[in-house]
Amino acid sequence: MPVERQSHIEQAKDAVRRNPGTPAYALLAEHYLERGENDEALKVCQAGFAANPTLERGAVSYLTALRRLGDATTATEVFSRAIAYLPRSARIRLAWALILTDSGREREARMLAREALDLDPVNEEIRALVATLGGAPASVATRPPTAIAVPGMARKPDGAGTLPSPPARPGREVPRPVDNAT
Repeated sequence: MPVERQSHIEQAKDAVRRNPGTPAYALLAEHYLERGENDEALKVCQAGFAANPTLERGAVSYLTALRRLGDATTATEVFSRAIAYLPRSARIRLAWALILTDSGREREARMLAREALDLDPVNEEIRALVATLGGAPASVATRPPTAIAVPGMARKPDGAGTLPSPPARPGREVPRPVDNAT
């Protein structure tokens, strides 16, 4: 390990000793996970998450350690608590979807992965999981098709289809149509 990285790890260890909930606990847990030291990662995450459940990176590390150790029961509790604090976290959803997949609960994993993709559509890891599990993002799978806004066209009063925009009067600017369907 490069000297600089080792120095960061030592600093993280010191910070975690002083305050288990410091954001450094996530860095330290990731280090242990990279080295395959899952039990050490779990110990760090248990104390860190208990003191600081709002740290997304820490929650993801905790779920990853639990997944590697095959502890789906504790992972259920951790996911429930983490998502309560971070309801828009795509990464926490991804970590839980991987646990669900490992547990043979692919339908639930697929739905969760789709939600994660809606929250973070450029995340390659989420995109790969959705592709593996099959299906489109949740927003596409559950939302009815919407009309495409075309310049110069306005929505009918009932919201269906489009009508041509009224012609411009001399000296007056034509307002741009607004698509409220999305």
